[in-house]
Amino acid sequence: MPSVLDPLIAEATRYAHVTMKQSGCLAPIMMAATDQGIILFSPDIVIGSTHSVMKT
Repeated sequence: MPSVLDPLIAEATRYAHVTMKQSGCLAPIMMAATDQGIILFSPDIVIGSTHSVMKT
């Protein structure tokens, strides 16, 4: 029997895979399932800020 948390867990897994593939690190986040859909809360920090973002 599916749990009501299954869609939230699936979205969290997808988010983690995509983020790790793109940047190699994952900022701490909180996900919540609401009547309007899944929402994300994340701190206002830059992970990996020692890496250059400029391309030469």
